[in-house]
Amino acid sequence: MKPSVLSLLRTSSGLDEYPLFRALVSSDLDVVNFDDRLYCWHEVPTKSHRLARRWNRRALATALDERLIYYLEKTRPTHFLIFKSPSLSRKVVLAAKSVGAKTVGIYPDLDPAVYGAEYVDALSEIDLFFHTKPNLSDYFRDSINKYSQAIGPFYDPALVAPIAQADPEIGVSFIGHHSPGKEQSIAEFASLYSGRVSIYGDRWSANMFRNAKADIVIHPALYGRAVNDVYQRSTCVLGLLMEAVGAHGTGDEITSRTILVPSYGGLLLHKKTPTAAAIFGDHDDLMYENAEDLAEKVKRLESDPNRRTNLASIQQALALLAGTDAQSFIKKTILS
Repeated sequence: MKPSVLSLLRTSSGLDEYPLFRALVSSDLDVVNFDDRLYCWHEVPTKSHRLARRWNRRALATALDERLIYYLEKTRPTHFLIFKSPSLSRKVVLAAKSVGAKTVGIYPDLDPAVYGAEYVDALSEIDLFFHTKPNLSDYFRDSINKYSQAIGPFYDPALVAPIAQADPEIGVSFIGHHSPGKEQSIAEFASLYSGRVSIYGDRWSANMFRNAKADIVIHPALYGRAVNDVYQRSTCVLGLLMEAVGAHGTGDEITSRTILVPSYGGLLLHKKTPTAAAIFGDHDDLMYENAEDLAEKVKRLESDPNRRTNLASIQQALALLAGTDAQSFIKKTILS
């Protein structure tokens, strides 16, 4: 019987699951996909809309559950695939199993428990469960899903590209939404570095960096291939990490950018962590210990373009080894 998939994946270019979505729809599979943003009012313009979303969250989740269960029973897929999907309920996972579907789930963030006990219950029922935080393997196995496995973040092999000539209008870049920890990291670096720093993302403000020596330019959020263009033309990309979230009290050691930036043609200067060191080995020039170390390494890159190019090539090869080729993942988990 030809494999078929009912999936719960968001479909916008640039999202962490997009390589998986592309691999899925380009494969020889019958696919029905749901984007949960259509049900959970993901994009809302005002505070009043956000309040309405909160008040209606359970009703919205119930509507999605009913739709998923209807299609599971109607199509009887061989596989049910989800990526994060924080509104997922246990009854949907059990409905998938009841029609004979193998359930496959990927969670890319720090702690699923922040979405509530019902969500954790749903993840505990998944047959093949993967996460991308190797430093939290014990936590995921003991508290989320006893069959959990760590994998590298997904990348799309079709988007692998070399680094381009550095663009001084971009300089050092960071692409991501604001958090207090990231603000502090950039502020410390910008107090020691006097070149251009370009920040792309939501909730950033120039007022956050009034004491900076650096020339900081704030841009709106970027998505899709425009992100890769910035990666490739940046002197380097800052590899900042999320602060601790959840009951385990542990922050990120790597993120999807650990793999995506080098794979898609950028040079990433990554905060040094045990997991990052396991990926990048003894190449200390690809990691930094603190703001002083980061500023010094950026200055060395600016003074030696060949060094930047060579380091990017080395880092890309290492990132591709550590990441997960989305096409290979589909072949291994669904087509095999």
